[in-house]
Amino acid sequence: MTVDTQTLGSEAMRFEIVKAALNEGAAPRLGRLAFNKKLPIDTPNYIGVTSRGALPHLTPDNVGRHLRTTGAYMALEDFIERPQQYAQRTPPIYETPTTPKHTTRLHSFTALPPSVTTVLSARRLPAVASPMGNTSASVSVFTSTGFQVLTTKEYLSAVEALTPDIAIPPADLTHSPITPNSKRALRMAERTDEWVVDWFSHLSDSNKGSSKISTFAPVLPVPYSIQWEYIARLAEDYLPSSQLSGLAIYDADLIHNHAVVSAFFAGVRSALAPGGGQAAEFQEAARRFALAYEPDFPEGVGQRPRARGYQYKSLDGEEDGVEVAGEGRIDG
Repeated sequence: MTVDTQTLGSEAMRFEIVKAALNEGAAPRLGRLAFNKKLPIDTPNYIGVTSRGALPHLTPDNVGRHLRTTGAYMALEDFIERPQQYAQRTPPIYETPTTPKHTTRLHSFTALPPSVTTVLSARRLPAVASPMGNTSASVSVFTSTGFQVLTTKEYLSAVEALTPDIAIPPADLTHSPITPNSKRALRMAERTDEWVVDWFSHLSDSNKGSSKISTFAPVLPVPYSIQWEYIARLAEDYLPSSQLSGLAIYDADLIHNHAVVSAFFAGVRSALAPGGGQAAEFQEAARRFALAYEPDFPEGVGQRPRARGYQYKSLDGEEDGVEVAGEGRIDG
Protein backbone atom coordinates (compact mmCIF):
# COMPACT_ATOMS: atom_id res chain seq x y z
CA MET A 1 0.00 0.00 0.00
CA THR A 2 1.27 3.43 -0.90
CA VAL A 3 1.19 6.87 0.59
CA ASP A 4 -1.51 9.07 -0.92
CA THR A 5 0.49 12.26 -0.75
CA GLN A 6 3.65 10.96 -2.37
CA THR A 7 5.47 13.78 -4.19
CA LEU A 8 9.03 12.62 -4.69
CA GLY A 9 11.64 13.41 -7.29
CA SER A 10 11.85 12.02 -10.79
CA GLU A 11 13.98 9.02 -9.77
CA ALA A 12 11.75 7.94 -6.92
CA MET A 13 8.22 6.62 -6.65
CA ARG A 14 5.22 8.67 -7.63
CA PHE A 15 1.67 7.73 -6.67
CA GLU A 16 -1.56 9.49 -7.51
CA ILE A 17 -5.23 8.69 -7.02
CA VAL A 18 -6.97 8.57 -10.39
CA LYS A 19 -10.51 7.99 -9.18
CA ALA A 20 -12.24 7.27 -5.93
CA ALA A 21 -14.38 4.19 -5.40
CA LEU A 22 -17.95 3.44 -6.38
CA ASN A 23 -20.86 5.46 -5.05
CA GLU A 24 -22.60 2.42 -3.59
CA GLY A 25 -21.03 -0.35 -1.60
CA ALA A 26 -17.36 -1.10 -1.04
CA ALA A 27 -14.93 -1.00 -3.92
CA PRO A 28 -11.26 -0.19 -4.42
CA ARG A 29 -10.01 3.23 -5.26
CA LEU A 30 -8.16 3.58 -8.54
CA GLY A 31 -4.60 4.86 -8.47
CA ARG A 32 -1.41 4.84 -10.47
CA LEU A 33 2.04 3.96 -9.18
CA ALA A 34 4.96 5.02 -11.35
CA PHE A 35 8.74 5.03 -11.31
CA ASN A 36 11.14 6.74 -13.65
CA LYS A 37 11.41 4.85 -16.98
CA LYS A 38 9.08 2.08 -15.75
CA LEU A 39 5.61 1.05 -16.87
CA PRO A 40 3.00 2.59 -14.55
CA ILE A 41 1.10 0.22 -12.29
CA ASP A 42 -2.63 0.86 -12.13
CA THR A 43 -3.89 0.00 -8.66
CA PRO A 44 -5.39 -2.17 -7.30
CA ASN A 45 -3.31 -4.69 -9.18
CA TYR A 46 -1.19 -7.80 -8.95
CA ILE A 47 2.51 -8.10 -9.62
CA GLY A 48 4.27 -11.26 -10.65
CA VAL A 49 5.79 -13.41 -7.90
CA THR A 50 9.06 -14.77 -9.22
CA SER A 51 10.98 -17.94 -8.51
CA ARG A 52 14.74 -17.37 -8.59
CA GLY A 53 14.10 -14.14 -10.44
CA ALA A 54 11.92 -15.58 -13.20
CA LEU A 55 8.17 -15.51 -13.68
CA PRO A 56 7.14 -19.19 -13.73
CA HIS A 57 6.71 -20.70 -17.21
CA LEU A 58 7.81 -17.47 -18.95
CA THR A 59 11.16 -16.57 -20.44
CA PRO A 60 12.31 -12.95 -20.03
CA ASP A 61 12.03 -12.24 -23.77
CA ASN A 62 8.39 -13.37 -23.82
CA VAL A 63 7.64 -11.28 -20.74
CA GLY A 64 8.74 -8.18 -22.60
CA ARG A 65 7.31 -9.19 -25.97
CA HIS A 66 3.86 -10.53 -25.14
CA LEU A 67 2.92 -9.38 -21.64
CA ARG A 68 2.36 -6.03 -20.05
CA THR A 69 3.89 -7.16 -16.79
CA THR A 70 4.36 -4.08 -14.67
CA GLY A 71 5.98 -5.48 -11.54
CA ALA A 72 7.90 -8.45 -10.16
CA TYR A 73 8.33 -9.53 -6.55
CA MET A 74 11.72 -11.09 -5.78
CA ALA A 75 13.21 -12.69 -2.69
CA LEU A 76 16.86 -12.32 -1.79
CA GLU A 77 16.91 -15.89 -0.49
CA ASP A 78 16.56 -17.07 -4.10
CA PHE A 79 20.00 -15.70 -5.00
CA ILE A 80 22.33 -16.20 -2.03
CA GLU A 81 22.76 -19.96 -1.69
CA ARG A 82 26.14 -21.08 -0.36
CA PRO A 83 27.06 -24.75 -0.89
CA GLN A 84 29.27 -26.19 1.85
CA GLN A 85 32.24 -26.57 -0.49
CA TYR A 86 31.95 -22.89 -1.44
CA ALA A 87 30.94 -21.42 1.90
CA GLN A 88 32.94 -18.22 1.33
CA ARG A 89 31.80 -17.70 -2.26
CA THR A 90 30.25 -14.37 -3.15
CA PRO A 91 26.81 -14.92 -4.69
CA PRO A 92 27.04 -14.24 -8.45
CA ILE A 93 24.21 -11.69 -8.39
CA TYR A 94 26.45 -9.27 -6.47
CA GLU A 95 29.12 -9.43 -9.18
CA THR A 96 26.79 -9.12 -12.17
CA PRO A 97 27.74 -6.08 -14.27
CA THR A 98 25.15 -3.56 -15.30
CA THR A 99 24.53 -2.55 -18.90
CA PRO A 100 23.05 0.50 -20.62
CA LYS A 101 19.82 -1.51 -21.00
CA HIS A 102 19.80 -3.05 -17.52
CA THR A 103 21.00 -0.32 -15.20
CA THR A 104 20.64 -2.35 -11.97
CA ARG A 105 22.19 -5.67 -11.00
CA LEU A 106 18.76 -7.06 -10.20
CA HIS A 107 17.47 -6.44 -13.73
CA SER A 108 20.74 -7.53 -15.31
CA PHE A 109 20.98 -10.84 -13.42
CA THR A 110 17.34 -11.80 -13.98
CA ALA A 111 17.16 -10.38 -17.55
CA LEU A 112 13.79 -8.83 -16.79
CA PRO A 113 12.72 -6.00 -19.10
CA PRO A 114 13.95 -2.67 -17.72
CA SER A 115 10.37 -1.36 -17.74
CA VAL A 116 9.32 -3.83 -15.01
CA THR A 117 9.20 -2.46 -11.46
CA THR A 118 11.07 -4.67 -8.99
CA VAL A 119 10.11 -5.37 -5.38
CA LEU A 120 12.76 -6.98 -3.18
CA SER A 121 12.17 -8.72 0.14
CA ALA A 122 14.24 -11.09 2.20
CA ARG A 123 11.83 -14.02 1.84
CA ARG A 124 9.46 -15.49 -0.72
CA LEU A 125 5.70 -15.31 -0.65
CA PRO A 126 4.57 -17.63 0.75
CA ALA A 127 7.74 -18.41 2.70
CA VAL A 128 8.85 -21.76 4.07
CA ALA A 129 8.77 -21.75 7.87
CA SER A 130 12.25 -22.11 9.32
CA PRO A 131 12.98 -24.56 12.13
CA MET A 132 15.76 -22.27 13.38
CA GLY A 133 13.74 -19.08 13.82
CA ASN A 134 15.06 -15.53 13.79
CA THR A 135 17.48 -13.83 16.16
CA SER A 136 17.77 -10.25 17.36
CA ALA A 137 20.02 -9.40 14.41
CA SER A 138 19.13 -11.89 11.67
CA VAL A 139 16.38 -13.74 9.87
CA SER A 140 16.45 -17.35 8.78
CA VAL A 141 16.07 -17.77 5.02
CA PHE A 142 15.53 -20.85 2.85
CA THR A 143 17.92 -21.03 -0.08
CA SER A 144 18.31 -23.73 -2.72
CA THR A 145 21.00 -25.33 -0.55
CA GLY A 146 19.04 -25.22 2.69
CA PHE A 147 18.36 -22.82 5.54
CA GLN A 148 20.92 -20.20 6.37
CA VAL A 149 21.19 -17.04 8.43
CA LEU A 150 20.85 -13.61 6.81
CA THR A 151 21.79 -10.73 9.08
CA THR A 152 19.90 -7.48 8.83
CA LYS A 153 23.12 -5.69 7.86
CA GLU A 154 23.77 -8.18 5.05
CA TYR A 155 20.26 -7.66 3.74
CA LEU A 156 20.63 -3.90 3.80
CA SER A 157 23.94 -4.14 1.93
CA ALA A 158 22.27 -6.38 -0.63
CA VAL A 159 19.48 -3.85 -1.17
CA GLU A 160 22.03 -1.11 -1.78
CA ALA A 161 23.96 -3.29 -4.22
CA LEU A 162 20.94 -4.55 -6.19
CA THR A 163 18.96 -1.27 -6.16
CA PRO A 164 15.36 -2.51 -6.45
CA ASP A 165 12.62 0.01 -7.08
CA ILE A 166 10.83 -1.02 -3.88
CA ALA A 167 12.52 -2.61 -0.88
CA ILE A 168 10.80 -4.17 2.12
CA PRO A 169 12.86 -3.99 5.34
CA PRO A 170 13.34 -7.20 7.31
CA ALA A 171 10.50 -8.24 9.59
CA ASP A 172 10.44 -10.77 12.40
CA LEU A 173 7.81 -13.08 10.91
CA THR A 174 7.13 -16.69 11.86
CA HIS A 175 5.61 -17.67 8.48
CA SER A 176 3.46 -20.16 10.34
CA PRO A 177 -0.32 -20.70 10.20
CA ILE A 178 -0.31 -20.83 14.01
CA THR A 179 -1.03 -17.47 15.61
CA PRO A 180 1.91 -16.44 17.82
CA ASN A 181 1.23 -15.99 21.53
CA SER A 182 1.30 -12.51 23.01
CA LYS A 183 4.90 -12.81 24.21
CA ARG A 184 6.16 -13.90 20.79
CA ALA A 185 4.05 -11.26 19.03
CA LEU A 186 5.48 -8.53 21.25
CA ARG A 187 9.01 -9.68 20.46
CA MET A 188 8.14 -9.63 16.74
CA ALA A 189 7.01 -6.01 17.01
CA GLU A 190 10.03 -4.91 19.05
CA ARG A 191 12.54 -6.55 16.72
CA THR A 192 10.89 -5.21 13.59
CA ASP A 193 10.80 -1.73 15.11
CA GLU A 194 14.53 -1.88 15.85
CA TRP A 195 15.36 -3.21 12.40
CA VAL A 196 13.33 -0.53 10.63
CA VAL A 197 14.95 2.22 12.71
CA ASP A 198 18.40 0.88 11.76
CA TRP A 199 17.24 0.65 8.13
CA PHE A 200 16.27 4.30 7.83
CA SER A 201 19.28 5.43 9.85
CA HIS A 202 21.64 3.63 7.48
CA LEU A 203 19.91 4.83 4.32
CA SER A 204 19.95 8.43 5.51
CA ASP A 205 23.73 8.20 6.06
CA SER A 206 24.39 6.45 2.76
CA ASN A 207 24.41 7.89 -0.74
CA LYS A 208 24.80 4.60 -2.62
CA GLY A 209 21.70 4.95 -4.74
CA SER A 210 19.38 4.85 -1.74
CA SER A 211 17.47 7.84 -3.13
CA LYS A 212 16.25 5.58 -5.95
CA ILE A 213 14.86 2.97 -3.54
CA SER A 214 11.36 3.33 -2.13
CA THR A 215 10.85 1.72 1.27
CA PHE A 216 7.64 -0.14 2.09
CA ALA A 217 7.72 -0.84 5.83
CA PRO A 218 6.30 -4.19 6.99
CA VAL A 219 3.12 -4.31 9.08
CA LEU A 220 3.06 -7.50 11.12
CA PRO A 221 0.15 -9.97 11.24
CA VAL A 222 -0.38 -9.33 14.96
CA PRO A 223 -3.01 -7.26 16.83
CA TYR A 224 -2.74 -3.50 16.60
CA SER A 225 -2.44 -3.18 20.39
CA ILE A 226 0.88 -5.02 20.22
CA GLN A 227 2.51 -3.03 17.41
CA TRP A 228 0.86 0.38 17.79
CA GLU A 229 4.11 2.03 18.95
CA TYR A 230 5.93 0.75 15.88
CA ILE A 231 3.22 1.97 13.50
CA ALA A 232 3.04 5.32 15.29
CA ARG A 233 6.79 5.73 14.81
CA LEU A 234 6.40 5.12 11.09
CA ALA A 235 3.66 7.73 10.83
CA GLU A 236 5.38 10.36 12.97
CA ASP A 237 9.09 9.94 12.18
CA TYR A 238 9.38 8.64 8.62
CA LEU A 239 6.23 9.58 6.76
CA PRO A 240 6.57 13.40 7.03
CA SER A 241 10.18 13.26 5.79
CA SER A 242 9.17 11.14 2.75
CA GLN A 243 11.58 8.40 3.82
CA LEU A 244 8.63 6.01 3.96
CA SER A 245 6.82 5.38 0.67
CA GLY A 246 4.28 2.73 1.68
CA LEU A 247 3.48 -0.33 3.75
CA ALA A 248 3.85 -4.05 3.17
CA ILE A 249 0.84 -5.50 4.99
CA TYR A 250 0.98 -9.21 5.79
CA ASP A 251 -2.64 -9.48 6.96
CA ALA A 252 -5.36 -7.71 4.99
CA ASP A 253 -7.69 -7.64 8.01
CA LEU A 254 -5.37 -5.15 9.69
CA ILE A 255 -6.19 -2.43 7.16
CA HIS A 256 -9.64 -1.87 8.64
CA ASN A 257 -8.64 -2.18 12.29
CA HIS A 258 -5.66 0.15 12.60
CA ALA A 259 -6.50 3.73 13.45
CA VAL A 260 -2.91 4.77 12.80
CA VAL A 261 -2.72 3.03 9.44
CA SER A 262 -5.55 5.21 8.17
CA ALA A 263 -3.27 8.23 8.58
CA PHE A 264 -1.26 6.86 5.67
CA PHE A 265 -4.24 6.41 3.41
CA ALA A 266 -6.78 9.16 3.85
CA GLY A 267 -8.07 8.40 0.38
CA VAL A 268 -9.05 4.86 1.28
CA ARG A 269 -11.66 5.89 3.83
CA SER A 270 -13.19 8.54 1.60
CA ALA A 271 -13.19 6.12 -1.34
CA LEU A 272 -15.18 3.55 0.62
CA ALA A 273 -17.69 6.11 1.89
CA PRO A 274 -21.08 6.44 0.11
CA GLY A 275 -21.03 9.13 -2.53
CA GLY A 276 -17.25 9.13 -2.78
CA GLY A 277 -16.81 7.63 -6.22
CA GLN A 278 -17.91 7.47 -9.84
CA ALA A 279 -20.01 4.36 -10.29
CA ALA A 280 -21.28 5.27 -13.76
CA GLU A 281 -17.84 5.29 -15.38
CA PHE A 282 -16.85 2.01 -13.75
CA GLN A 283 -20.06 0.31 -14.85
CA GLU A 284 -19.61 1.65 -18.37
CA ALA A 285 -16.11 0.18 -18.54
CA ALA A 286 -17.47 -3.17 -17.35
CA ARG A 287 -20.22 -3.02 -19.98
CA ARG A 288 -17.70 -2.37 -22.77
CA PHE A 289 -15.63 -5.33 -21.64
CA ALA A 290 -18.66 -7.63 -21.63
CA LEU A 291 -19.65 -6.33 -25.07
CA ALA A 292 -16.26 -7.13 -26.56
CA TYR A 293 -15.74 -10.52 -24.98
CA GLU A 294 -18.34 -12.90 -23.61
CA PRO A 295 -17.75 -16.59 -22.85
CA ASP A 296 -20.36 -18.81 -24.49
CA PHE A 297 -21.08 -22.05 -22.67
CA PRO A 298 -22.56 -24.63 -25.07
CA GLU A 299 -25.54 -26.71 -24.04
CA GLY A 300 -24.75 -29.79 -22.06
CA VAL A 301 -21.91 -28.35 -20.03
CA GLY A 302 -21.72 -30.32 -16.79
CA GLN A 303 -23.47 -33.36 -18.30
CA ARG A 304 -20.59 -34.66 -20.39
CA PRO A 305 -17.09 -33.60 -21.41
CA ARG A 306 -17.15 -30.69 -23.82
CA ALA A 307 -14.63 -28.09 -24.91
CA ARG A 308 -15.63 -24.50 -24.19
CA GLY A 309 -15.93 -22.01 -27.03
CA TYR A 310 -15.67 -18.24 -26.90
CA GLN A 311 -17.93 -15.83 -28.72
CA TYR A 312 -16.69 -12.36 -29.58
CA LYS A 313 -19.56 -9.93 -29.91
CA SER A 314 -19.52 -7.52 -32.80
CA LEU A 315 -19.12 -3.84 -32.00
CA ASP A 316 -20.45 -2.58 -35.36
CA GLY A 317 -23.75 -4.45 -35.48
CA GLU A 318 -22.54 -7.22 -37.78
CA GLU A 319 -23.21 -10.87 -37.19
CA ASP A 320 -21.41 -12.36 -34.22
CA GLY A 321 -18.32 -14.40 -34.98
CA VAL A 322 -17.68 -17.67 -33.23
CA GLU A 323 -14.31 -19.27 -32.83
CA VAL A 324 -15.26 -22.62 -34.31
CA ALA A 325 -11.94 -24.26 -33.50
CA GLY A 326 -12.49 -23.65 -29.81
CA GLU A 327 -15.89 -25.35 -29.64
CA GLY A 328 -16.78 -28.99 -30.05
CA ARG A 329 -17.84 -32.08 -28.26
CA ILE A 330 -15.31 -34.52 -26.89
CA ASP A 331 -16.66 -37.98 -27.63
CA GLY A 332 -15.39 -40.97 -25.78
